Amino acid sequence: MYKVSICVAAVAVLAGSALAGFDGNGTISQNAFSSGNGGEFTITPSAGFVGVTNLFADLSSTSMQTFCLETNEQFSPGNSYGMNINTVAIMGGSGGPSYPLQPETAYLYWHFRHGTLTGYDYGAGRQASAGALQRAIWYIQGNQSGGANNAFVALATSAVSGGSWTGIGDVRVLNVYRASNNALGQDQLTIIPTPSAAVLMGLGGLAAMRRRR
Repeated sequence: MYKVSICVAAVAVLAGSALAGFDGNGTISQNAFSSGNGGEFTITPSAGFVGVTNLFADLSSTSMQTFCLETNEQFSPGNSYGMNINTVAIMGGSGGPSYPLQPETAYLYWHFRHGTLTGYDYGAGRQASAGALQRAIWYIQGNQSGGANNAFVALATSAVSGGSWTGIGDVRVLNVYRASNNALGQDQLTIIPTPSAAVLMGLGGLAAMRRRR
């Protein structure tokens, strides 16, 4: 029982936020599908762990596509940042107000990354779809008005109110920090391994250790 508890604790650390130090580092860049001041953005991890890569929407096996959660903070494209995995967006630094990740946002981002988001054009219209999805995320998170006629907002609202999607699943917020002065940058979205999968990996590791002994 004690050894299993160690695995569960490790999952909790992965899914939480360690503000005293970064969970990982990565570069945030714009790409051909970035729309105005919003995503899609590309995060290329460089150290630690900041999320799963190589899903359907990602542009390479070592990067992830993402969207930002805030309109009043920025990042400098191409720069490297420290990142902490969290369930809230934090504005204005670690002492600023926090805004929980909404289930509707999690629904949209999960389906976007897995290539199953209804109405999202991964072809010639991808940039336009990215713009609409970014505005939907800003609206859902309370950072922009005018989302009442956004098809992605309607889709996510229906999924959550109808019970086909609950909670935030394995979607998380990346609190982004400038490594030079720890000032908070524009928070992004990420996906982590599901807690059940992480527990199974931990149990598998324990079993391997026992076999070696």
